[in-house]
Amino acid sequence: MLSILGQDVGFFKNLHSLLCKHFSEADLDGFSALGNDCDRFVYIHNKIHSNSGLVDSEEYTQVLKSRRLPDCKKSSEITKELKQDGNKAFQANLYKESFQKYSRAILKCPQNDKQNKEELAVLYANRSAALYHLNEYQNAISDIESALKFNFPKELQYKVYDRKARCLLAQKRHRLAVDAFRRTLTALDDAKLPLERKQKWQKDVQIMLAMLAKNAELIKNEPLTSEEKVADCPKLSKKPSKSHPAVIDSIQFNKSEISGRFAEAKQTIKAGDIIAVEKPYCAVLLEEFTVSHCFNCLKRLELLHPCPTCSAVSFCSDNCKDIAMGSHHKIECSILPSLWSSGMSITCLMALRMISQKSLKYFNQIKSDLNKLDGNEDLSKSFNSDDYRSVFNLERNLNQRSAEDLLQRTHMAVFLFRTLKSTQYFKNEGDELLTNGTSGKCKSSLSNDEVYIGGLILRNLQFLQFNAHEVSELHFVKNDPDQSKSVFVGGAIYPTLSLFNHSCNPGFVRYFKGTTVICQAIRTTYAGEMVAENYGPMFTLSSKPERQSTLRSQYWFDCSCVACLENWPLFEEMDESKMRFKCLTEGCRSVLNVPVDTMKFMAHCPVCNEHTNLFKGLKSLQDTDAVFRVARTVMLAGDTSRALAKFIELLKMLEETLTPPFKDFHLCQQASRTCMLALGNCHVITTANNN
Repeated sequence: MLSILGQDVGFFKNLHSLLCKHFSEADLDGFSALGNDCDRFVYIHNKIHSNSGLVDSEEYTQVLKSRRLPDCKKSSEITKELKQDGNKAFQANLYKESFQKYSRAILKCPQNDKQNKEELAVLYANRSAALYHLNEYQNAISDIESALKFNFPKELQYKVYDRKARCLLAQKRHRLAVDAFRRTLTALDDAKLPLERKQKWQKDVQIMLAMLAKNAELIKNEPLTSEEKVADCPKLSKKPSKSHPAVIDSIQFNKSEISGRFAEAKQTIKAGDIIAVEKPYCAVLLEEFTVSHCFNCLKRLELLHPCPTCSAVSFCSDNCKDIAMGSHHKIECSILPSLWSSGMSITCLMALRMISQKSLKYFNQIKSDLNKLDGNEDLSKSFNSDDYRSVFNLERNLNQRSAEDLLQRTHMAVFLFRTLKSTQYFKNEGDELLTNGTSGKCKSSLSNDEVYIGGLILRNLQFLQFNAHEVSELHFVKNDPDQSKSVFVGGAIYPTLSLFNHSCNPGFVRYFKGTTVICQAIRTTYAGEMVAENYGPMFTLSSKPERQSTLRSQYWFDCSCVACLENWPLFEEMDESKMRFKCLTEGCRSVLNVPVDTMKFMAHCPVCNEHTNLFKGLKSLQDTDAVFRVARTVMLAGDTSRALAKFIELLKMLEETLTPPFKDFHLCQQASRTCMLALGNCHVITTANNN
C-alpha cells in the first residue's frame, strides 16, 4: 500500500519512464526548487499537457494506444447467454450454479430502457427461485422486491407473490405470509394461464389462507415487524474522548520532536478493552475483489446489486448502491477501467477517492480552513471522520523526500487529475484561469479550482504512504483455526487511528466490520505509556534487524519500542527454562527470572532489594492450562465470541504474575487475535486451501 505502483504491469510506469527520459537536469533543479504542492503540480502538468508538451509526442501516443482496458460495459448479448445458462442449471436442480449465472447476468444487464429493465426484473425473479430452493429465504424476498421494483411483468406477478408467501412461511412470519397470499390471489386475475390451472392455483392459495386462519391466535401475537439479526459494531469500553470521540477517554494524544504524534494512556487499559471504533474518511476495494465484495462498504456479498451503468462493480444492498452513486461512483464509474489498467497501487485510488467522494463545492467551502490549518494542527480539536480537515495534516515527511520521489508522485497526481477532469467533476464550475493559488513561479492555463484539487491529490499521495490502513477479512478455517489467515481486501484512511504510533509488541488488535475499524486491547497498557499499534513487523515473527530494515524503508523511522530496545527473542527462541515473574513491590516493575523447576517460594529483587512471594503466582499458573484448553475447545466449536472471553481471562491471569516475553502469553495473544478477527469481516472455510 506504500508504493505508487501496485504491480509491475500497467501503462503508467511506461508514461513515467517517458517523462524521466525527457526530464533534463535543469528541469529537475527547477522542480526541486518549488516550495508547495500546487507549484509542483502545475510544473509537471505543464511539462506534459501544455502546447508542444509530452502528450503531443509520438512516444506518448503509442503508450496510450497500447493500453488494455477491461471491458466494463453492459451487454444484452452476454446477459442473454448467462440467463440461458442459469435456466439450464435451474432445470437440472443445480441451484447454486443457477444462482451464480443469474447474478452474473444481473451484473451485465443494461438498464437504459424499459425493455432492459423488464429483463432485469425477470433475472431477479429467477434468482429468487434459486435462492428459495437454497433455503435462503430472506435473500429470495429481497430479490422478489427488486423484481417488482423493476416492473416485473404484471401477468407473472402471481408467481413471485406466491414464492414470497412461502418464504415468509418458512421464516414463521405468518402475518406477512397472509398478506402475500392475498396479493397472489389478486395477481392471478392478470395471469395468462389456462382457466383450469388458474383455478387450481387459486384453490391452493385459499387452502393455505384457511390453514393460516386456524392459527389466528398465533398471528395475533406475532410482532408487526420481523426481528432480523443485525451485526452491530461493538461499543467503546469506556466513555468517548471529548476531543477524539472515536477513542475512549483513557487515551490522549500528544506530540514530540522524537515520536511525532502519538497516543498515550491516561489511565490503565486492560486486555479486552475496546479502545477505538472509527469509520474511515474513505475506503477503496481492491479490483480483484469487485466480484465478491461490496464496492462501497467492502463487505462480502450475499446478493449482488449492480451499478446501473457499468458491470465493473457491485453492491451488497440498494442502500450501499445509492450512497456510492450519490458520491464517488457517479464520478469514477466511467474511468475505473483506465485507473485499474494503469498499474497504480490502491493508495493512488484512495488519493482520488478522497476527492471524488466530495463535491468541488465542498472543497471550496473548506479552502480557507485548510490554508489556516496547514502545519498548524490543533490536537485538541474534535475530529469528524467524514471531514477532510481531519486528515489534511497527517504526516507526509516532506523534508525527507527525494526529488525523484516527489516527481513520481506529482506525475501520478497529474494523471489522476486528468482522469478526474474527463468526468463531470468540474462541470458546473467556472473556467476562471489561474490568478492565485500558486507562488507565481509556475504559469498555467488551469483554473484556480483545478490547481487547488491537483495540489490536494498530490498531498493525499504523500500522507497516504504513511497513514493508509489495509482493510482485511479473516479466512477462518473452521477445522483448524491456526491455519486461518487475514486477507487484504481494500484500503482506508482513519483520521484518529492514524495518530497511533508503531510498536513491535502492539497494545491492541485491529479488526473490521465492513469499513469500520475496531481496536481491542491485547495486553495491559499502564498510565503514562504509549498506546501502540503495529505497522507490520512483529517481534515474535521477525528479528530486530529485519524489523528495523522494514520500518526504515517503508515508514522512514527507527523503531525504539521496548521489544527493539531490549532485543526480545523470536517466539521460537524464547527460553522455556525460566519464568519471568513480576516484582510485586509497589512502583517496581523489574523482572525476576525464576527457574521453572524452582522449589523456592520467595525471590529477591536486585532493584528494590525486596522479596516477592512466588507461591500465589505459581498456584495461579497451574490453573492457566485448564483455562487455555477450555478456550481452545470453544474456539474449535466455532464460538469465537465465548472463546475470546476465555482467552482474555487467561491473558489477565498471566499478566498478574509474569512479564512478557514468554511463550504461553504470546500463544494466548495469537489465539485472542484470531478470535477478534473472526468477530469482524470473516469468511468461514472448511480447509486452508478452500477460498
